[in-house]
Amino acid sequence: MLKQTFLAATAIAGLLAAAPPAVGQEYQQPTAQLRTAETITVRPSAQVRRFYMPRQEVREVRGQYLMEDGTTAAVDARQRSLIVDFDNRTTVLEPVGAYIFSSDNDDMTLVYTKDALGDDMIVLNYIPQRNLAMGEAGRIRLSSR
Repeated sequence: MLKQTFLAATAIAGLLAAAPPAVGQEYQQPTAQLRTAETITVRPSAQVRRFYMPRQEVREVRGQYLMEDGTTAAVDARQRSLIVDFDNRTTVLEPVGAYIFSSDNDDMTLVYTKDALGDDMIVLNYIPQRNLAMGEAGRIRLSSR
């Protein structure tokens, strides 16, 4: 019985402490400081893990590709990498998946496929040189014809 009375008294004291002040009493701010959440942006510093692709498969991608906007993408192979001459720049692309290539800074990716007729086709997803110069990140996706 004594234990129940003590618990009841403790509960009443807690309610009184949390209740708003009575008329004429001064309200005191809680002393605990509020903590705000910080936003942290993390960018991995390690390069993308390279995907192994045999040299003969990399060489299959070589060629001149007429893109849907009328420009030409020249693709050459060096060892297990691609050299893409497009958008007034030369970019080295490394394999990151089966017939998927990406630049180190991820401003250009290339996907190689064969269409239903067996013709070679690439899809370039890139940030145009003019956007890089202005600090914009708008990407363009182009397919070869």
